Amino acid sequence: MKIMHRLTVKGLKMNKSRTIATFAAIALSMTLITIIANTVVGLKESIYDFYIKRDGNYDVSFVMKEPTKENIEKLRLNRDAEEVYLCQDIGVVPFTDSKSKFRENIFIKS
Repeated sequence: MKIMHRLTVKGLKMNKSRTIATFAAIALSMTLITIIANTVVGLKESIYDFYIKRDGNYDVSFVMKEPTKENIEKLRLNRDAEEVYLCQDIGVVPFTDSKSKFRENIFIKS
């Protein structure tokens, strides 16, 4: 093991420019890995915040075509459910006073 250590140190001293380039490459690669990891974490949080803003902060959402009173009562009586909300899609209404060219309709829920 001592021989490998001595050979490594000797090789580093003989090829100083290659050694500096190697250390610079290692530093750049670690910087790139850190930047990519931070970007992925930030993107994940942005997507999470977008869905909370768009759909609400729900742990579970059940979609039923025709909810019955029995199914709704079962959800309300569940001990793990803190709150139960019912939501119904009414439809889309044209919004003529819109100043934005991208928002011409209003989606109504009740």
